[in-house]
Amino acid sequence: MRLGPILLCAALVGAGASSSRAEDCLALLEGSLRSGDTRVLKCFAKGATWRDESGLRASKNAVKSGLKALLENHPKLPEKGLRTVPVSTGTLLVGPYWDDDIGRRYGAFSIDSSSGMWTSLRLYQGARPWPETPADGGAGPDATALAKGVEAFNLSFSTGNVAGWLSFWRPDATFVSIIGPFVGPEVRTFFQNQIERYEAPKFTVDRDLTSPGTGGTLIEGAIRARCRSNGNPFALPFVMLIRYKDHKTCYVYEAFTVHDDGCGPFWTFPR
Repeated sequence: MRLGPILLCAALVGAGASSSRAEDCLALLEGSLRSGDTRVLKCFAKGATWRDESGLRASKNAVKSGLKALLENHPKLPEKGLRTVPVSTGTLLVGPYWDDDIGRRYGAFSIDSSSGMWTSLRLYQGARPWPETPADGGAGPDATALAKGVEAFNLSFSTGNVAGWLSFWRPDATFVSIIGPFVGPEVRTFFQNQIERYEAPKFTVDRDLTSPGTGGTLIEGAIRARCRSNGNPFALPFVMLIRYKDHKTCYVYEAFTVHDDGCGPFWTFPR
């Protein structure tokens, strides 16, 4: 199964960096994406890590090799450059895309920093661009709905109870993943097919990046499970934007760091 290359290009910059240095480094990152310039490497601390479709790169040359692999995809930027969305830890940048044998792909970075240096980067990927923030700012954070949704996934969906899991979704919800979008009853079809591929999937939230400007609840985490086809375990790190209405999910957009969960052919929807 190919989960599809890069979905948004996001940089989440920790508050520890000075604003001027952060702006300089973000400009260098954009320069790398435009021209292949590698001066952005000076923004990374010694021992910094890079996670992408190859897994966690943690060697001496982790960032250099990760950036090289990214630039080999020949990423492009919209005419206006990276779009900025504020998050609780700094900045979310969206915009880069490229074309490959699957089609147009969009990408995302999540970057941690300490003492003004970038210490780790996570590269998320998928097949859809990051959604625009609604004119009204979008739905605000709903910590209660998020907690109940995670619990429903781990207690209901994990045991094959798709209906129980979707009881926390609105019937007209939209779900944008590596395929889709799925709307209304199509969402149930997607998850019914997924639970036939996965054994005991679990959903964890590692970071809540939500702020008033994110247009919803923005989180990073992972989905872990075993493949029913071969029994092998896997982990799918993700970045996810969730919008709620009346404490129920009405919109989800997700991107992952990997192309393949190792569970065999992936069910596709002809949209």
